[in-house]
Amino acid sequence: MIYAVLTADIVNSTSLDKADRELLLNTLKGLSSQIDGIEFHIFRGDAFQGLSEKPWLALEQCIKTRAYLLKTNTSSRSVCFDARMAIGLGGVSLKAETIEESDGEAFRNSGQLLDEKSSKRLLFKSPWEEINAEMQVLCILLDVIINKWTLAQAEVIWERLNGFNQMAIAQKLGISQASVNNRLKLAEFDALQTVLNRYQTIIQAKTKSNA
Repeated sequence: MIYAVLTADIVNSTSLDKADRELLLNTLKGLSSQIDGIEFHIFRGDAFQGLSEKPWLALEQCIKTRAYLLKTNTSSRSVCFDARMAIGLGGVSLKAETIEESDGEAFRNSGQLLDEKSSKRLLFKSPWEEINAEMQVLCILLDVIINKWTLAQAEVIWERLNGFNQMAIAQKLGISQASVNNRLKLAEFDALQTVLNRYQTIIQAKTKSNA
């Protein structure tokens, strides 16, 4: 069986003041209840890891996580939460009671990627080289898109990825439908959705053929 392991650390966490560090910790503690299909475990205070049994949803889980962090109101408008995230696909040879004690290809692929010195905030590695080559390009594209998101744009992306239409988002956020539409356009939501659909298609096909 192919699993996905998501390993992440918070960008520039050492520069946060005490209030924002406390907010960050509370935000991370609430992640598992916000992201469907994965339970994150926090370590070192500014890093977290989760195991997903549906690897075709791993990229969406990553994007949702970053959107959730970016939309969080910090004490300083010059500070926003974001994370470097590495998706590792593969088998799990040891599925222990705690994720820290588990092991396998998916864990190694994810952890080793995050340990590499890189400015990229979205990383991917699977057992299949042809998919790795394609995902390297798609992750670069997604990084360019996500790194430009404002708090307001991340807020509507978060709601849209959770299945709410533009009118429902407008009512929920207390803004106009036109404002929602404009934020989605500026955040390149259509391009984002295209990449997510492509990822889900190729990973579902690959995992079925390897089942």
